[in-house]
Amino acid sequence: ESDCETVVLHDLVRQVKRETVLEAEDEYDVLAMSWYAKGMYVKHRKRGDEIKAKKLYRVEQGDFVYNRLFAWKGSFAEASEENSGCFVSNEFPTFTVVDDRVEPGYLWAFFSQPAVWEYIESLSTGTTSTSRLRLKERQLLKFRIPLPPQDVQRQIVDLLRGCLKWERIAKQIVDEQPSVLPAVLERLVSRVET
Repeated sequence: ESDCETVVLHDLVRQVKRETVLEAEDEYDVLAMSWYAKGMYVKHRKRGDEIKAKKLYRVEQGDFVYNRLFAWKGSFAEASEENSGCFVSNEFPTFTVVDDRVEPGYLWAFFSQPAVWEYIESLSTGTTSTSRLRLKERQLLKFRIPLPPQDVQRQIVDLLRGCLKWERIAKQIVDEQPSVLPAVLERLVSRVET
């Protein structure tokens, strides 16, 4: 017998809209979201009069957020401490977890699965090739979420965060690699010459 209960997402979260009407001279950190469940980041800092929208929505640490247009590409995240107080457009529905059986980061981990993205692609609708794959909140909230024991949820979240951390480190190494060899050679050559 499994310790894993299955719960409809609607019962685990509540959508929040922390609407902020933009002031022309105030500056706003606007978030974007990486595909494949790799988190959110500040895309740009702009003044209110440089943003086309009249309002944005504030995100707080721990919020579960997704991008309607790119849910099928794994655009899901949990707002980090760095994201807290930043803003998203209305294309990024934001939720707070209201069930204490859900560990921080677990919903993000659940929605980081490629099989889930494929299923979302089959659900998504729209009229053009770019908007065709928009996932509405009512569809998302129908998802049935397995809830293993909380210690198992924590292990899953730690694994996801660990993988993302090592992926960032590997990318940094690859990005810096072309400049490392010339720097080492320059040092070695200068030692030989002295």
